[in-house]
Amino acid sequence: MFAGTHWASGSVIGKLIRWERNEETVVSEVVGVVADVLDDGLTASPDPFIYYPFAQSPRRSAAFAIRTTGEPTEIALSVRRMIRAVDSEIPPRFASSLAVVFSALALVIAGLGIYGVMSYAVLARTREIGIRTALGAQRSNVVSLILRQGIGLTFVGVILGLALAAVAGRVLSSLLFGVSIGDPLSYLSAPAVLVVVAMVASYLPVRRALAVELVDVLRSDGR
Repeated sequence: MFAGTHWASGSVIGKLIRWERNEETVVSEVVGVVADVLDDGLTASPDPFIYYPFAQSPRRSAAFAIRTTGEPTEIALSVRRMIRAVDSEIPPRFASSLAVVFSALALVIAGLGIYGVMSYAVLARTREIGIRTALGAQRSNVVSLILRQGIGLTFVGVILGLALAAVAGRVLSSLLFGVSIGDPLSYLSAPAVLVVVAMVASYLPVRRALAVELVDVLRSDGR
């Protein structure tokens, strides 16, 4: 479309194009013409587009469009080999990036889940906490009791999670570039975050419960 718009007739090979890059004028020579590309969908009109050699206009990312007359899946292996021949670390970096993103997302979701469950469990014991305090229990002892119970449940989940992670790690070992399956940092960082979340989720509701008068607790419980 670009060639037809700017050069209606005659060959465009060898024509010059002037464009701005980094506040300087660049002159490029046309060395070929490709068919219109429908980037915005099959029903949308094609937009004018110019392709430059990667060496002349390097980018942090790249996309490949491959045309084949046969079954596309049959050339997948050959394409992967060609990409590895250019930079053998491209596929591992992409897979590692996906693993990091999904792992971080899973950790956030797990943390939010633990916080919600622990907060609800502690708030459900507000009446019990008020009665213990009224009977003479020290506030520090009540907080310690709730924290021990909450962290104990968290440790059970962490142990089960580590066991499953050890099994899954062997399956996903091909994505762990530079990190061994038994890497201690990988197995300690996530559980540490979850334990801290469990402590916070237990401590904050206990503080609120201890600040409520026993009479108010009993009245609210009877409604």
